[in-house]
Amino acid sequence: MRKNTKIILFIIVFGFFLRELSLVAIMPLFSGQDEPRHYNTVQILNESEHTWEVTKKSKEDKEKGQFETYNFSEEIRKTAQLAQTEQNPREYYKKMNFSESSDGINEQEIISQNDPAINKFYPPDIVGGTRAYHRTASAIEHLFENENILFRFFSVRIFSILLGTISVGLCFFIAKNVGFTEKESLLITAITSFQPKLSVYFSNINYDALVILSFTAFALAGVMSIKNGPSWKNFTALLATSLLATLTKGIGIILFFLLFYLILFHFYKKLTSLKKHIPVSIWISIFGIAMITLGFLSYFMQLTPNFPSLFDYLLNSIPKIPSSLENYWGDLVWSRNDYSSHLIRLIWLAEIVSFIGILFLFFKKNTTFFVKKEFLLFFILLIATLQASIRFYDWKIFSLTGSLELGTPGRYFLPTIIPHLILIFSGLGVIAEKRSHLTTILTSGLILMSSIFSHLLLNSIIPRYYF
Repeated sequence: MRKNTKIILFIIVFGFFLRELSLVAIMPLFSGQDEPRHYNTVQILNESEHTWEVTKKSKEDKEKGQFETYNFSEEIRKTAQLAQTEQNPREYYKKMNFSESSDGINEQEIISQNDPAINKFYPPDIVGGTRAYHRTASAIEHLFENENILFRFFSVRIFSILLGTISVGLCFFIAKNVGFTEKESLLITAITSFQPKLSVYFSNINYDALVILSFTAFALAGVMSIKNGPSWKNFTALLATSLLATLTKGIGIILFFLLFYLILFHFYKKLTSLKKHIPVSIWISIFGIAMITLGFLSYFMQLTPNFPSLFDYLLNSIPKIPSSLENYWGDLVWSRNDYSSHLIRLIWLAEIVSFIGILFLFFKKNTTFFVKKEFLLFFILLIATLQASIRFYDWKIFSLTGSLELGTPGRYFLPTIIPHLILIFSGLGVIAEKRSHLTTILTSGLILMSSIFSHLLLNSIIPRYYF
């Protein structure tokens, strides 16, 4: 990698880090998606042996938007009260209050409060299971245990930023190793760094920050495996990222599913190169695919397929796909003057054109292209597997409850956003034919994505809380 490339890559990555710091400062306490519950999980991991009285409090006692009714730690409940972060559901777009001094509302009281970071109400409102993100964040919380809650809370948010910064940096190496030039890879990395939904999630306390990094690192390890062939180094990286993703969030288990397919891919190539036992390899592949697919579905469904409920599920879920796609690309719908949905439709148009390019590449014989089909198939499989697993689980919940309790908001699909972007620009590269035309397309993509980000920041996020 040339010196100029390294400098530009550093500028892109460091620029992302600085923008994320600004988002951390802009977003009020506990305003992230399920952020109070995630932070309470961090705090409960630091609790010592219980020496205090515990009170049982049922879910029916909760009132949406009112922190004092939730089973959070005493410190979180008191801080939310002092910072006036509670929201009446009928006043969802209520603005933040401003103090008359340079300090925030009750900032000094928050800093000096002595309420313990312990849960006195059970069962506590936490994220279930053993979570790698929360355990790492709890170490940060413990390291600064003598600091006030504001210092500790924002330190954990910065931890999320660091995970996002690494993810953005890995994007360059994925793009470069599948066949894009250094200049094209830098442009794709810059586009990724401005993806609005990605930016918002990396500025919050949320385990998805580590899930996205795990999936991105897995994608890079998979690309290197396909490019250079199987090795212990690649296998270790694939296994480690699969394990890390699974220990962070249950959905990470699908990476083991994809690891199995990579092993089958290399096994098949090995047999094909020997020009022997090709029928055997095909039967092994079919058997392996059948077994892993059945195991995969049984794990996520854990129920007998109910085809009438599937029909009802499709009738209810398909109309919600457009809003899910808008949410995926960053539309927040936080203001009446939000024009981001119009800009996002340009991305949809690019996806349609890219899809045509991918089809042309796969069905046209003797077509040469700088990105090998193996890489594109790997990205497609990665994206499709995540989509299928989330929607299968959504169907399961629908079958049990009769309603879309889980839903499929766009944020659930962010772990594959980087392979998705590379796939889009690969398809557009097929249509463009000339590399100079692809550079123009990438530059236009950067202008579009940075425009969406700037619009949402200035016309949605800041007005949502402050004006």
